[in-house]
Amino acid sequence: MTQIKDTTTKKLRKHFAHYADWVNQHNGAVVVQRQHHANVVMVSKAEYQAWQQTLEAWSTLTQNQDLQRKMDRLTNDADLSDSAPDKQE
Repeated sequence: MTQIKDTTTKKLRKHFAHYADWVNQHNGAVVVQRQHHANVVMVSKAEYQAWQQTLEAWSTLTQNQDLQRKMDRLTNDADLSDSAPDKQE
């Protein structure tokens, strides 16, 4: 499980090297609490790249599944039209 620390922007500025080292050593995350703004999270570059690879893999998987469903529908539609009785005039 990822370790998480909380800090403020003031503490982060003052002790940036400490927090950066901690993130890398513990494969953790630091939540930076900002007054009147949304918080941000600091993670290691390796962790960020792993998340990006995971997102890309999921995206590719989803696209492939969507393509397969479309191909299956086309195949089923073609099978249905092939098996339909011919209309005689």
